[in-house]
Amino acid sequence: MPVDFDIAGFEQELRMHAAKKLARVAIHIVAAHQRNLSVANPAPHKTPAPRGQYPRGRTFFLRANIGFQPTAMADLARTLAVSVGVYEPAIYGLYLRNKGWKGLLDTVQAEYARIDALLNGRTI
Repeated sequence: MPVDFDIAGFEQELRMHAAKKLARVAIHIVAAHQRNLSVANPAPHKTPAPRGQYPRGRTFFLRANIGFQPTAMADLARTLAVSVGVYEPAIYGLYLRNKGWKGLLDTVQAEYARIDALLNGRTI
């Protein structure tokens, strides 16, 4: 006796499941990096972060310009890819990273166990 099976619907369901995991990971990375960029250097700006630490904020413009794309679940499900990074107006964050301050990749490395857990459905 034949069984009806909607392979296209099943594939879409799998893609949506994977897209949700990708979105969780991207949101986690963005939030973790924004936390790392949340130490203030208030006026008169005499306590900047030394090299090897995350830059300290004056206006927190860099922190506000960390994000990911695509943000729509349909786009994530279609591409099964997400990019996390610094938006163009705050590209100086990459300059600071190249000059010795910590950046987004440092956050990703520090959060690797949590990212792995999010992708594999575990809690840590």
